[in-house]
Amino acid sequence: MATGQSGMVSVVIPTFNRALLLKEAVVSVLAQTYVNLEVIIVDDGSTDNTGEVVTALGDSRIRYIKKPNGGVSSARNRGIEEATGEFIAFLDSDDMWRPTKVEKQIGALCDNPAFDVCCTGFDIIGNDGRVFDTLVPKLPADGRVLDALLGGRTGFVPVQSLLVRKECLLSLRFDAELKVAEDQLFVLNLALDRKVFIIREPLLMYRRHDGVRLSLTDFEAALYYSQKSFEKFMALNSGRVDMSAKKKFDSGLCYIRGKERFRRGEPFFSAYKEFLKAAIIWPFNVKVYAWLLNPLKGLKRILRSRALRQA
Repeated sequence: MATGQSGMVSVVIPTFNRALLLKEAVVSVLAQTYVNLEVIIVDDGSTDNTGEVVTALGDSRIRYIKKPNGGVSSARNRGIEEATGEFIAFLDSDDMWRPTKVEKQIGALCDNPAFDVCCTGFDIIGNDGRVFDTLVPKLPADGRVLDALLGGRTGFVPVQSLLVRKECLLSLRFDAELKVAEDQLFVLNLALDRKVFIIREPLLMYRRHDGVRLSLTDFEAALYYSQKSFEKFMALNSGRVDMSAKKKFDSGLCYIRGKERFRRGEPFFSAYKEFLKAAIIWPFNVKVYAWLLNPLKGLKRILRSRALRQA
């Protein structure tokens, strides 16, 4: 694997009133085995002691920018504009990276020049840093991942796991009008034109403050905002995306909702009917049939995963 230290990596960290967690995030970047990087911390109008925390870190690779509050998208966009590296990566101020993340991603993109984006698996951690679950996006090896993203077959692809060639972002930015699921829209827009390489090792530690599983209300809210993000994606790319994309996406939402109902132990039929709806909307969503034809296998897989998390 080619892992030369020649290509500068700009790491964009937006933050707002997270002084207590920011240090952990930044230290995880400074501890990377790939050292040719700059850390751009964009303070989105914090009123706590974020500035003092950054100053105390005392590393010349850190650039601290404070701006009026405008939301996480505006902060990330400011970081992109300030970046001087050949590659750009994103990290939220409450998450962390494993030490070899950047080195392995640079190596993957150097060894695979036809790919412009690299993502990784990730651990879900709690406030105490304990790992609750490990997830790996199920992306096709050829890098053409848009269909998989639309169909709900990949799982979550966090922007915090991405390493992107800067040339991909000359005109692409985060949508500041979206307050939720803006990261999903960003990933969809990347996947429209770019090939994505997947490293299946969990190199991101993604912190979930409200526990290992979202409440049902929050889960449905996430699906709602995911729908809004997709609608904006279709509006922005009218004529470039096949209209079957809507069927794929709607089928994917039903598939995700069905799996979640299984996990929550809801009545069998409430989950089964979601899988049935998914198959009716888009009959080529092949993952649905594993649940329709053999639901006990899926249930056993969920129970096994739950047991591992509780161990």
